[in-house]
Amino acid sequence: MKFLLLLLLLIASPLYTQTFAPPPSRPLKNSGLRNSVSPDAAGLLYADQESGLINQASLEGTFMKPPKSLLPLKTGTVKSGSGFGGGKETLFKERGRAIQKVLKKDGVVRIDGVLNKDTCAELRSWVLREADLRRSEVDSGTASISDHFSDVLLRKNRCDLRLPLSPLVETCVSGMTDPSTDLGYLLHSTLGPTSPLHELASMISYPSSSRQTAHPDTPYNSGIPLLTIFVALQDVDITMGPTTFLPGTNKSDKHAKFQSDHDNFLKGSKTVCAELKAGDCSCFDSRTIHLGGANLSEVERAMFYVSFRNPEFVAVGNPPSIKPELEGKFTLEDCSRM
Repeated sequence: MKFLLLLLLLIASPLYTQTFAPPPSRPLKNSGLRNSVSPDAAGLLYADQESGLINQASLEGTFMKPPKSLLPLKTGTVKSGSGFGGGKETLFKERGRAIQKVLKKDGVVRIDGVLNKDTCAELRSWVLREADLRRSEVDSGTASISDHFSDVLLRKNRCDLRLPLSPLVETCVSGMTDPSTDLGYLLHSTLGPTSPLHELASMISYPSSSRQTAHPDTPYNSGIPLLTIFVALQDVDITMGPTTFLPGTNKSDKHAKFQSDHDNFLKGSKTVCAELKAGDCSCFDSRTIHLGGANLSEVERAMFYVSFRNPEFVAVGNPPSIKPELEGKFTLEDCSRM
């Protein structure tokens, strides 16, 4: 449980009644970018904590149920983005409501084909180059970690790269938030057009990255704080450590059991694994418990992700992974019109 409490330190929010001490300061050279090391005391403390989290995650892996594949919802016959008119509009909205129902029930839903494969290949190449460039700047001392990277749970061989709004990124965001697509319809109908763009980043798991402990991104609240969309930039198989979700854990009773009877709760929980093809996405409620798997393959697993904040929430807890100059600048409607 001490590792769960450490995790809750990282995601605590002033919106909630709990008060937690801040996490330890993070050393410049211990960012989880490959294997860089800092000898200072804070770095040693974090290394000890991370070792404990790795051990806890490994233990969880021994008793959690093997995940089934997260499957897309099979409803209707209209393809995403096929437009409106007559029966097509009716089918589109029926499918949209069905997808929204799954999200409400399970806290996660899969939607395929939100980006085309060529775009994914181009974005993946650019993201990996950008991560290497920014890592070299950090290692040389010409930039700080926080200029380009956000904190991530178990950061060795894993990084959370904040992305600039380049023309390619802008095109991707615009297409994903178009309300005439399944994903765009889900976002607009669930959060509304005024919901702020909260995060714009890429999560990269390099070979040998460790399994994470199970965690929600935000504590429980009666409303959805965030919707996050993870888009696979390459085909993802089980060896690459795809994200595992615990469906239905976006509920208050599940959070209570997760905290009070952690191990037994995980032992009895259903799990699904997002083995996505390039361009497919998982859209999830930030209250849903999930974890990143260990990358046992020889290739990087790169995910493009965005999140939108419920406008009813002023803050949600952990700081957003977004360039400071972009924070608070765009709404969902703005993004769909880029």
